[in-house]
Amino acid sequence: MKIFNTIVAISLLSLSNFAFADTCNTANTGFIDISATGANFINPSPTATCQLNTNPSNNNPVTIGALMEDVFGLASGSLSLVAQLDSGTGLPDGVGSNSISFGNLAAFSYLAVHYGRGELFFAFANPITDFEIENLPRGFSNYRAFSGGDTPNAVPLPAAAWLFMSGLGLFGIGKKRSKL
Repeated sequence: MKIFNTIVAISLLSLSNFAFADTCNTANTGFIDISATGANFINPSPTATCQLNTNPSNNNPVTIGALMEDVFGLASGSLSLVAQLDSGTGLPDGVGSNSISFGNLAAFSYLAVHYGRGELFFAFANPITDFEIENLPRGFSNYRAFSGGDTPNAVPLPAAAWLFMSGLGLFGIGKKRSKL
């Protein structure tokens, strides 16, 4: 019976990993997860906020999208750039300050904000079309907004649970037959 309980406990712990898709992958990315710190940089509130305290090696949209996929554990190539603002001409008031707002954008669920010598990545539960940045450690420089980002879970949680339960049932039937 101890072996059975151990197997059930390990299985339930491994299944629980599928429930947290919008957290920061801090391994080998240089990003830190600041979601639970109470730091409030953006309105509306994201489900996850990841911070890099240095400049990414390349700040072009393709590189930032690939880095965001890695940080949030998304399938490679799953994000599509829908809006961006680079330093240069036609910048709205607020660029270079610690607070700025944007509206009427194409719907997006992932946002990269570059400020001074740092980068913030945000993941939102539902697509948004506008945002307001506040309290940046240094002045706002640019942003990249992405849509898509399906998580790479090969087996959805409900299907995995049914598969696990059917395996336990078959295990129980096999054990019962071996005693007969």
